[in-house]
Amino acid sequence: MQNSHLDPGPRYYEGGDIGILLLHGYTATPVEVSQLAEYLNSQAGYTVLCPLLPGHGTSIDDLHPLKWQDWAIHVEQAYKQLSSLCATRFIGGISLGGLLALHLAVNHPEINGMLIFSPALIVNNRLAALSHILKYFMKTIPKFRKRDGESIVEKRWQGYTSDSLPAISQLLRLGRVVRKNLPRITQPILVVQGMRDQTIKPKGAFEVYRRVSSKDKAIHLMEESTHSLLLDLEWEKIAQVTAAFIVRVTANRGN
Repeated sequence: MQNSHLDPGPRYYEGGDIGILLLHGYTATPVEVSQLAEYLNSQAGYTVLCPLLPGHGTSIDDLHPLKWQDWAIHVEQAYKQLSSLCATRFIGGISLGGLLALHLAVNHPEINGMLIFSPALIVNNRLAALSHILKYFMKTIPKFRKRDGESIVEKRWQGYTSDSLPAISQLLRLGRVVRKNLPRITQPILVVQGMRDQTIKPKGAFEVYRRVSSKDKAIHLMEESTHSLLLDLEWEKIAQVTAAFIVRVTANRGN
């Protein structure tokens, strides 16, 4: 675990009747979304729930046997918990978490808004495309991230230092399901993408923005941000954009 001294457990920030479910990315932990969660809770008083996805925060071996449906079921349970606490609900996620948020939105049109960061719709890794075959010969491979300019992220990000090929295969399967169902998403949606992202291809964010059926949609490009943009140099700007989106959507709902 990179930065194993940090607490990998789920987070809950008690607040008001507007609730936000924030989902971390593949191989990461809720640490990845904690800065945004704390900002939204302290600055706006929102209730924020950040679950730990199955197979994460323990050992990478725990990722290997999982299916994408295991993550989706866990997210569904977290959404039910948030629904019991808050009448107005926004669902957000980064990378894999973004895909899971989009998947949840398809079956829950009552969700008030979507917050999608660096959605892992198109993975920028040649080995990923072969993961459905390679997983039978090896389970893990080293992460091939370029660290130039990511010193802040490296100090803040927590998660596995290797990739699980079986889990990558499941992430890609989830991506295909989400891509097929994008036109069924109608909720107001905010998409934020780092333009220095080398983990996924930014055009995936544009595809989400273009293909959802939401009448209220916005996309913001962060020129100085890498994949883990919620921990990067522009994270506070992203937090402000996110808070403004929530305020606007909530106000429009009241009109």
